[in-house]
Amino acid sequence: MKPLIVYGVPFSQPVRAVLWLLLLKRMPFELVLINPGSKGDTGSRNPAYLAKNPSGTIPCIEEPGSGFTLGEAHAIMTYLARTNGWTDVYPDDERVRAKIDSYLHYHHRNIREASIGLVAPKIRKDLDIPELIQMAAKRNLTAALNTLEQGYLTDSKFLMGDSVTLADLAAYVEVGQLPMIHKKNAERFKSWDDINQAGVKVSANLGTTQEQYIKTFFPNATHVVVESPARDWQDVLAGRSDASITSNIEAHKLVEKYPDQMMIVPVDKAKARTPLAVLLPQGDQVWINYVNHWISLQQARGFFDGLKKKWGL
Repeated sequence: MKPLIVYGVPFSQPVRAVLWLLLLKRMPFELVLINPGSKGDTGSRNPAYLAKNPSGTIPCIEEPGSGFTLGEAHAIMTYLARTNGWTDVYPDDERVRAKIDSYLHYHHRNIREASIGLVAPKIRKDLDIPELIQMAAKRNLTAALNTLEQGYLTDSKFLMGDSVTLADLAAYVEVGQLPMIHKKNAERFKSWDDINQAGVKVSANLGTTQEQYIKTFFPNATHVVVESPARDWQDVLAGRSDASITSNIEAHKLVEKYPDQMMIVPVDKAKARTPLAVLLPQGDQVWINYVNHWISLQQARGFFDGLKKKWGL
């Protein structure tokens, strides 16, 4: 029996949500690369692809045996869960399902605004997204992040309770933001709230997501915007700023490089957890399949668990 076909590119968050579900359930699949917005042979606006998914969006799945096709990540995920009996991620209790569905609808017009407000203007300049729309998207994203932190995750580890569901996969995250400070200020800063105070200087590089994050996380602090090639954490080292924020991975690397100067604020958890991806050359399906199989094998052997423990993920 031929595996399920998934059309899309791994850079796309909705595509990754579907792929993560399939990897989690160890369901074989073939990833066929589709270039969003292109009318070329492998583009999402090509007539052959539009025949499968009239909206011209990614992801889209195809069942080789029946020829059945379906677009939209959340529709795909709920369909796969129902038809395969994956009640661990989509419980058969209709009220629980309704809660999950409610988040999936909320996610699409709120958390996903990050794509419009932060990502698309930088990688899809051809879209020429108006500044007003970008600003509105950023405001919506800020409010949505607060809703996740202060609402869904206030008393539970996952969005719907104590276990992973489709809601978590839709908002799946691997790398979060952590605050960095100089060791001499260890007693002064011990939480996120300690940094969000008048008179505290928090730095971020111009035009990065961190610039948006410091405005969201620390509205009461003074925001110091650093222009590249200088780095925000260098301002902390030099004493020009009190704190900066960065990914779990870079934070641990900075502590390793400057053990007597840099430290991570001992916050209870990271904020703004966002996806981490590895880019592979398009069109080399053999190599992509090899990497996918290697990832599955290493996942089963606990290799990634070791990496998570090492880097605090």
